[in-house]
Amino acid sequence: MNSIPEKNSDGQVEFYDLIIELIKDFLENFLKAELTEFLNYEKHDYSGRNSGNSRNGSYLRDFLTQFGIIKNLNVSRDRNSVIFIDGLSIKDRRDTVANESVYLIIGINEDGYREILDFYIGASELASLWEEVLTN
Repeated sequence: MNSIPEKNSDGQVEFYDLIIELIKDFLENFLKAELTEFLNYEKHDYSGRNSGNSRNGSYLRDFLTQFGIIKNLNVSRDRNSVIFIDGLSIKDRRDTVANESVYLIIGINEDGYREILDFYIGASELASLWEEVLTN
């Protein structure tokens, strides 16, 4: 753990503060490792020079969890665009109530904010629809 949560007036560390610090450390290490895996070279490794993509610092974000808000989560980033895809199953009411899937394509802009780039609605989550979404 990079930091120890502050103690309360009784000299004890609050359980949720400790959990939040553990989650924060885990997420920051996970994001760094994910970027290393994505770029296919370790930080400061010469093999990454002129590779077409490289690390581009980081930015701070607050992240809401069921245990509370993680303040100043350090999110690593690379120089190329980041796109996330997500499929959500929702209940839709028209004449009857039915399950439908919403496919979201989310990008992160240069300021670090998420933007919905596109979305599709399908009757259910199918590999063929994912293929269509990803080829568009």
